[in-house]
Amino acid sequence: MVRNLFVFLSFSAIFFAGVVMSQVNESDPMIVVTEEWAPYSYTQADGKIAGSSTVIVEQTLRNSNIPYTLNSYPWARSYELALNTANVLLYSTVRTPEREHLFHWVCPLNSVEYFVFKLTSRKDIVINSLNDLKKYSTGVTRGTFLTDFFKQQGLVKGVHLQLTGDNQANLRNLLGSRVDLIIDTQEYIDEHLERNNLQADYVRSTYHLNAEIDGINNTCMAISLKTPMAFVDKIRDEHRKLRVKAPSE
Repeated sequence: MVRNLFVFLSFSAIFFAGVVMSQVNESDPMIVVTEEWAPYSYTQADGKIAGSSTVIVEQTLRNSNIPYTLNSYPWARSYELALNTANVLLYSTVRTPEREHLFHWVCPLNSVEYFVFKLTSRKDIVINSLNDLKKYSTGVTRGTFLTDFFKQQGLVKGVHLQLTGDNQANLRNLLGSRVDLIIDTQEYIDEHLERNNLQADYVRSTYHLNAEIDGINNTCMAISLKTPMAFVDKIRDEHRKLRVKAPSE
C-alpha cells in the first residue's frame, strides 16, 4: 500500500510538472524583470524603464518578436522570480561560476568594473587587499553575487556586511556615514552624485574588485531554466545579430 501510494504521488508530481511546463508556450509574454541601477536600468518620471542595458534587452526582444512585460523590483525579488518561475528574463546579471547552472545565459550586456567606494573625506580608510575590508562596514545589496563572495572571504553579516534591499540604500548609507564602504561601478556613483547635486569627487574608489572575482567583467541576461528553449534560442540569436550590427552603427 505504501509503495503504491509512493508511485502514485511520484507520477502525480511528474504529471503536474508537465502541465505547468505545457502552459508556457511561444504565445505567452516573456516576464522581464530588473532593478533600479542607473545608468543601466532605472524608472523614469513617466514610469518607463530606461537605461543602457534596458535598450539592449528591449531591442533584442522586439527583434525576436517575443511579447514581454517589463518591471523593476528590488534585486532579491527579481532574482527569485528568475530562479523559480518559467518564462522570466532577468537583467543586469553577473555570470559567476556558482550561478552558471541556474539559468540560461545571454551575454554580454555591458562591460562593468566594480570598485570599493568610500567618502573622499575618510582619509582613515585604506584598502590594500580584500582582508582590509574586515576593518570596516560595507553596504551590500541583499541577494547579489557580492553577498556570497564576501561571506566566503570571512566577512560576517551584521559585523562587516550591512545588507540592504537596493543599491540606492547602500549609497544613502554611505553618504550618511552609516557604513564605511560600498561596492558599485563608477558610472553608478557618477550618476547618483549628480542626481543628489554633489561634487563628482565627493565619493572615490579605493579598491578595484574585478581581478578578485571570476565573471564580473560583464553583465548578462539570465533566463529561467523552465523557459521554452525556442524563446531562449531566439533571444540568443537576435542578441548575437545586434552585437554584430552595433559596431557599424
